[in-house]
Amino acid sequence: MAKINLITIFKGVVLLSMMGTLPAIGILLFKGILKDRLSARLQYYIWFLLILRLIIPFTIESPFHFFTNEPVPEHAIISAQLLESSNDKTTVKKNPGNDTAHTFSVPLPDFNKVSSVFTPEHFASIWLIVMIGIYIYIMLVNAVFVLRLRQCIPCTQPEIHTIVNRCKNKLHITGKVTILSGSRIKSPMVWGIFHPRIIIPGNMIPGLTQEELSYILLHELAHVKRKDLCIHIITMVIQGIYWFNPVIWYSMYRMKEDCELSCDASVLSILAEEEYKKYGLTILSVMKKANDPQPVPGTAGFAVRKNKRRIIMITQYKKTSAKWAVITLLCLILLTGCSSLSGSAPGTNPQNTTETENDSKDGPDSATSSSDTEAISFETYFDLLGSSKQDLINGISEKPESVDEGGLEFKETGIRVWFNTDTGIVNQIFTQREDLDFKGAKIGDKTESFQNAFGKPVSDKNSDMHFKYENGYISVIYDTQTGITYAVYLLSEDF
Repeated sequence: MAKINLITIFKGVVLLSMMGTLPAIGILLFKGILKDRLSARLQYYIWFLLILRLIIPFTIESPFHFFTNEPVPEHAIISAQLLESSNDKTTVKKNPGNDTAHTFSVPLPDFNKVSSVFTPEHFASIWLIVMIGIYIYIMLVNAVFVLRLRQCIPCTQPEIHTIVNRCKNKLHITGKVTILSGSRIKSPMVWGIFHPRIIIPGNMIPGLTQEELSYILLHELAHVKRKDLCIHIITMVIQGIYWFNPVIWYSMYRMKEDCELSCDASVLSILAEEEYKKYGLTILSVMKKANDPQPVPGTAGFAVRKNKRRIIMITQYKKTSAKWAVITLLCLILLTGCSSLSGSAPGTNPQNTTETENDSKDGPDSATSSSDTEAISFETYFDLLGSSKQDLINGISEKPESVDEGGLEFKETGIRVWFNTDTGIVNQIFTQREDLDFKGAKIGDKTESFQNAFGKPVSDKNSDMHFKYENGYISVIYDTQTGITYAVYLLSEDF
């Protein structure tokens, strides 16, 4: 089973972020092109396609895809840096039983350069820290708001209760909604998911007519009925998770604006046409009286800073054609679906996997045709130690290439093999394959993973950690700066 850690989660978030960017841009373009043909409510509801894309971690395998779900190796950045900086540095392994030595170009770390490279752990940690910081800020703001809310008093005037009941009947709301008045509240708003409270500034109530107060209450009650506060919380969570993607951040901001327009449309749908203008004038009147219309995170307000679109929508409110609504939804659903398509990583051929497995069931190279998501036991290669050269070539259905000191390289299998010069049997196997399972540890993990798998090493020096395993040894090559492993030798004898 694959280990779930911070880096794995971060890679999934980045992939979903890329998949969500495409439908987000598509929604913004469609809204800009068809803004006069789409109803205010539809302009809000189409954002739900983006939310679904960002919170549902699924992809559809397809030969035509925008993204690949092949994970990036955790040590890829470090390995690339090492290859560039240390081509002339090699580790040396001696063949037991003779005085000769062969070399293999496994680059040793250049600590000056490695220390300046941002590893996936760094990026994942920064992402987590900023995300937690955003959520802490939101909680602190709401904690301060709760303290201000305690200073609010219930509105007990009979005429206000009459207006509230009338508005609830129009919207078919049966649940309890508390009306509060507060001197420190700057603009009307609704707060609370399970026990909704509508808060109206205390200095504003005396200057409102009953008609204006009913419009304000209708708007806030519409938020309650539509469960907009729940959606606001979801958008805040999404903004926190995808804080590094400006397209998603801006899309969530636009969604909140469209929420207010959609709420206005819901109110207008139950008002007479001659009341549209009065409703718009009420918005302007509240704007003049509100000192700071910036909403508190987690609340839904009545007046926001940008009201030009709202006034235009209210004055031009009319039922729109369903044709454009259907066309827009179909196009955006198609776009969102396309962004969910993924395929195998470049260079793989999933269609030939079965054939390859059938052709070479018994050879160790059959492991290379396995799914990338399925770990292969290192014992498949460890068992090759002690084999003769001819048995090795017969067992691996791949033509090898000669390397230094009489060794053989099987490129497709991903190993290099050397032989004892006296007996001619395999005594060293080198690999950098990332899909090998060393009893739960993998190349790219830190050395602690191999210590957990094989216990205390018999030796550990010069970035080379040796473990005793059965009748042989496992030599793990790692970066002493970060502790990340990048190669493994399988040895018949320790030296």
